[in-house]
Amino acid sequence: MLNHVPIQSGRRRARHARLTLRVWLRTAAATAVMACTVAAAAPPDVQVRALFPGKALLEIDGTRVVLSEGTTGPRGVRLIDATPKAAVISIDGQRRRLSLTSRAGGTYAAATPRQMRLSPDTRGRYMSNGRINGRPVRFLVDTGADMVAINAAMADGMGLDYQESGTRIRVNTASGATTGWRVTFDRVRLGEVVVQGVDGMVLPGGAPSTPLLGMSFLGRVNLRHEGRVLVIEQH
Repeated sequence: MLNHVPIQSGRRRARHARLTLRVWLRTAAATAVMACTVAAAAPPDVQVRALFPGKALLEIDGTRVVLSEGTTGPRGVRLIDATPKAAVISIDGQRRRLSLTSRAGGTYAAATPRQMRLSPDTRGRYMSNGRINGRPVRFLVDTGADMVAINAAMADGMGLDYQESGTRIRVNTASGATTGWRVTFDRVRLGEVVVQGVDGMVLPGGAPSTPLLGMSFLGRVNLRHEGRVLVIEQH
């Protein structure tokens, strides 16, 4: 016995089947897009494999790459600073400090801020050893100075070609007006606190006898006092 199916009923079933298929396809496509978006948003997995002065061997999502300070590798991972002890990287503008035994990935925690704690000397001054472009210096912290300042003899000893690469400027000092050179220091370090591309000043003669750590550096870190102790902190 043959079953008779009305033509209109068959058409309705066909339309319903096509509609169901379209809904399923749209849902599947949306799910795939969401999965790709989540995967793309996941931060890279970064491990430190080797550390050198100014360089680091990183493993980024399974791919090993050697980065120098200031360069960017896969997935936008940027090496900010590297020493034999640790590397500072930047991922999406957030800095992380990694040692050979640590890693950065989707579940990493924010790094502990790097800081220097300075006690005043008998004259109330805050002084500390540091480095300019890798050369050791003894800084005087001076919030009244616009820039990091050194004298010409120190600049010559560092091999800075300030007269050619610098810009001549008029400077008012305690001894009166003079002509100096405005320069850019590649890196200024105070302990574990490192700032790159720091505006500086080279002055003729022997002043300042002690390099001044001015606001071109201090303005890019956090300063606070804990009693008489000056805390210089970098996140």
